[in-house]
Amino acid sequence: QIKQPVFGAMLNGENIYQTDFGTEGVVVLGNEGNGIRPEIQQLIQKKITNEIIQIIYSLFHQFNINLFC
Repeated sequence: QIKQPVFGAMLNGENIYQTDFGTEGVVVLGNEGNGIRPEIQQLIQKKITNEIIQIIYSLFHQFNINLFC
């Protein structure tokens, strides 16, 4: 069981600049092809986004760019 708040980076989330993150938490990022797995999405308490996430998501799909971490 995760005790910290869980935030998920998604296109339909609240703007990160207007989100109260508190002093601790977990941010979940999905991959560009499939996003965050449904079983992990169930753990997310707040969806977040910003312009950068939306631009990167758009570019990944428009130009079929892959990101390796």
